[in-house]
Amino acid sequence: MPLNIHPLIVHTPVGLLSLYSFLEIISIKRLQSLPYWFYVKAILVIFGSLGTFAALGSGKLIEDQFASRLLETHAWFAVATTLVYLVLAASYLLTWFRWEINKYLEKTYFKQIWLLFDKLREFIMKRSILFCLSGLGFVFLSITGALGGALAYGPDVDPMVRFIYDLFFGDKK
Repeated sequence: MPLNIHPLIVHTPVGLLSLYSFLEIISIKRLQSLPYWFYVKAILVIFGSLGTFAALGSGKLIEDQFASRLLETHAWFAVATTLVYLVLAASYLLTWFRWEINKYLEKTYFKQIWLLFDKLREFIMKRSILFCLSGLGFVFLSITGALGGALAYGPDVDPMVRFIYDLFFGDKK
């Protein structure tokens, strides 16, 4: 039985992405106007998203210990969480390096492809879209964590875990 490092690995991206979502959802005008605020959020979402890959990999190593519908649901939400935050991270990364990318691709055949990605990036970076995606990501992150808690400690570990567990696995009368 390999050492279960999954719980050690998952909490860093959970913390980074939770903080990112909080800062994105609870928009404080005074903070938004700071010149470095974009970079604070970018670093949180980029490193948090990278951490989700380590979390997914460490979960994959121990999944044979938990073969169940609960594990499948937990894994599905973990992947969905990763994808949502990856879209956000990519948008922040492309925004961060936008001018360098434009300059580099200016006279290449890839310019048209870049312009399509840039339009998508521009759409995602709208305040309302960032709000919705970060909120969705946080909901997925919370569900993933609650189902992970149910896997590790049982569904009665706390009221929120029980509530989420019952949403997916409660009695269907």
